[in-house]
Amino acid sequence: MICDRYTDSTVAYQGYGRGIDIETIKNINDMATGDRKPDLTVLLDIPVNDGFARKTGQEPDRFEKEAKAFHQKVRKGYLRLAAEEPQRWLVIDARLSKETIKQIIWKKVSSC
Repeated sequence: MICDRYTDSTVAYQGYGRGIDIETIKNINDMATGDRKPDLTVLLDIPVNDGFARKTGQEPDRFEKEAKAFHQKVRKGYLRLAAEEPQRWLVIDARLSKETIKQIIWKKVSSC
């Protein structure tokens, strides 16, 4: 199964971004999913300012309307989650070319 969001997003956005107790969120996630964890999580990481620079000509959604400080906390949260379980995460600099990112992901996925 492939998902574009899973429980790590809840931890990053609600826990790190909004300050809700992280262990509580993780416990609820574990109950809701039966402790299922992805085999691989790909994080396309980009500094907040660079990410906002890419969002031109589109109406911002409710998350994009949040202050930059919120997005910085979310990014730090994702990076912390990746550091806690490095065997499960593939962190890629999203400023790389699409072709390079595709190759990195394909190399990892095809070796799993």
